[in-house]
Amino acid sequence: MKIIALPLLFFITISHAQELKTLTGKVSFSSALPTQLVDAYSEQLMVKYDTLTQKLNFKVLISSFQFSNCSREVEKYFNDIYMESNRYHWASFEGNITDTLYSIPNQKKILHAMGNLSIHGVSVKRNITGYIYKTLKNEIVLESNFNVTLAEHGIKILPDDITRLAPTVQVNMTATLKYTP
Repeated sequence: MKIIALPLLFFITISHAQELKTLTGKVSFSSALPTQLVDAYSEQLMVKYDTLTQKLNFKVLISSFQFSNCSREVEKYFNDIYMESNRYHWASFEGNITDTLYSIPNQKKILHAMGNLSIHGVSVKRNITGYIYKTLKNEIVLESNFNVTLAEHGIKILPDDITRLAPTVQVNMTATLKYTP
């Protein structure tokens, strides 16, 4: 008996996700107390959003933060003592958008993203609320404001800084995402 082997054909369907991203989003944080305001920003927020899977990822290099109202010494203290940026290089979020989105240009829609926010080597499950809208140039803009409790991420305020640093900081981010080929 002759065994005839028929070639097996594989039909691989590659679905290209509609991926949007930016390397120049903006993120800032402020620690506001009646006696002191510590305010920092970075314009190196990297954001990636996959419209097919609803995955949303963002990250920022801790050492990219610049302080608007503080000295270089405070910036160094932030990186070396508080954030240990030589050890914990990134703050990041990895999650999924949980809302059904539609695309009407220039109409803001509330969105919720559920995932893990990792800061200072500690990952915390978070539901982050923000806004999304599509521009007339077919770009997607994401905006969000949320609080981060330092203790949740293992960041301890030193006794000398209790009157200068709030235990919770306000984070603001905005990113204009473009489709990638």
